[in-house]
Amino acid sequence: VSEPVPAPLLERLRAQASRVAARNGTLLRAARRADELLAAGGIEALFLKGIALAAHAPRYFNARFQSDVDLLVPRAQVRLAARLLLRGGFVPAAAHAGALDLDGRSAFDEHSPLPPHHHLLPLTSPEGAAVELHFELPGRPPPEAFDAVRAQVTAGPRGLRVQGPDALLGVLCAHVHGNHEREPDFLLRHVADVTALQGAGASLARARLAFGPAVDRTRRLIEEARLAVALAAGRRPGQAERALAGRRGPFDLAKGWRASFSARWRVIAEGGLRALFPSRQFMAHRYGLGPASLLLAFTYPWRMLSALGRALLGR
Repeated sequence: VSEPVPAPLLERLRAQASRVAARNGTLLRAARRADELLAAGGIEALFLKGIALAAHAPRYFNARFQSDVDLLVPRAQVRLAARLLLRGGFVPAAAHAGALDLDGRSAFDEHSPLPPHHHLLPLTSPEGAAVELHFELPGRPPPEAFDAVRAQVTAGPRGLRVQGPDALLGVLCAHVHGNHEREPDFLLRHVADVTALQGAGASLARARLAFGPAVDRTRRLIEEARLAVALAAGRRPGQAERALAGRRGPFDLAKGWRASFSARWRVIAEGGLRALFPSRQFMAHRYGLGPASLLLAFTYPWRMLSALGRALLGR
């Protein structure tokens, strides 16, 4: 940053970074425990996403919030892997099982079908960390992506097998754009992830060879983020919100019309539209509602009326 961070803010950031570093240390211990249990059962695990970042950008990893441990095992061995972890002290994550109306352990039954997404229901380690057993790569990337991931394996922290930087970059792109495209927090963290990996030698061009369109979308996201920050610089909070508003929402622009504009004018046009009609996720978070609440439809006119009232009152 070009100016010193104010002391109160710096203190809060340092405290938050300490909490994140402690949490990530717990996740690393859970990852090591899972790896030892699986190795004893003859299964080689490959650690994805956040844990892999610890190998390539350790200083960044210590400050990056992550919610769980992601590891990839062969599809044919994923049920065995789950049983090995359950015997080793892991338990089904009750909150996730309850959300899907399962009793927990039935989700790991050998005879029940695999979930429609890319991992089993999460398990909770003895340390209290969530662990997801993946049997496919997240985001459904092209078939050649799996070969690229398997070909780029390197040693990570505590002896864990992780992806190489280019393969990791591709997996992160596929995951974010395949599963979290409408969630601004994930998009912003993804920009930071890509920047950290590029500093470690990863290349978007090389990642694109195996992961294709998802990497192109990340390239556009980074360009838009840079432009949005430039547009927001020196503006009032309301104007910055407009420039940094969610990229997709209920009133998204048609692809053909959007493609006819340069990147700069597209950001300006979409930023104004998002300020009027933000994504449902943003509105749900802003007004404390559930993502499926019927009241969400009324928050849009209320947002406009309240903005008009503030303008009339000069606030």
